[in-house]
Amino acid sequence: MVAERAAFFEEQPALSEHKLVFLDESAISTNLHHAYGRAPAGQRVTLYAPTYGARRTLVGAISTDGRTALAVLDDGLRISSFQDFIRDHLAPMLHPGDVVIMDNLRVHKNPDAVAAIQATGATVVFQPRYSPEFNAIEHCWSWLKHHLRSLGCRAIDPLVSYAEQLWRKITPELCQSWAKGCGYAV
Repeated sequence: MVAERAAFFEEQPALSEHKLVFLDESAISTNLHHAYGRAPAGQRVTLYAPTYGARRTLVGAISTDGRTALAVLDDGLRISSFQDFIRDHLAPMLHPGDVVIMDNLRVHKNPDAVAAIQATGATVVFQPRYSPEFNAIEHCWSWLKHHLRSLGCRAIDPLVSYAEQLWRKITPELCQSWAKGCGYAV
């Protein structure tokens, strides 16, 4: 695994010469909350934080030039829903020469999904196993969830709506800063 990570690190300058597209999935839930807070001196912080909540899976892609794609799934990610995401959301935003970077999830490695991406003229690169630090969308999910936590929303539909509103606020500058944070020279 160390050799895989070192090889990928050495490959980053060559990858950075292309338009990079980072793809991954995450989940949001009505039990999102901050792990800390402030209270007047001598008093404890009390926050309502349910243990369980309604949940949705987000599948997204961001590009270093600001293009984005997002799908909200009621269930977890399956091969069929991933292929739908690629066909309906990702493929229309891809350009020939793009490099799509994603992790080694079995669903991502589905031959039909990879072929659909390659049919657009884009290339697929799988990051090393257990190396989320090479995928800029991880920073994006963190940014998104930080904002969602501040809401304290306990109903799933408004939470999803707010997540979609935040997604539309992603700029090329944000995408580039997230990519730079992962070691890409964009």
